[in-house]
Amino acid sequence: MILTPESRQELLDIIKGQKIVKTWDGAFCFEPHNTLFIYKDNQWKNIELCFGCKQYNHSKELPVNREEFLRSYQDWINLENFFRKQGAQWEAPKKK
Repeated sequence: MILTPESRQELLDIIKGQKIVKTWDGAFCFEPHNTLFIYKDNQWKNIELCFGCKQYNHSKELPVNREEFLRSYQDWINLENFFRKQGAQWEAPKKK
């Protein structure tokens, strides 16, 4: 999906609104079903998101501050709710 100017601002507000709190680490399955693609200066960069284990990976050139970005469980819930509001659908990995 391509975000509208309004939904893009909502996404930026979610990311900017994250607070530094105690880190929450979930299990690590890392099966990303969602990716943020960022096009700037004629280059594509991305952030892959796994809402199953609450982990992410990103392009090396993308300046992500790992001390602040998606550090709490609530940060992940807010971002997941944003994706679902935009119509994204996926299934969480099944436990074996």
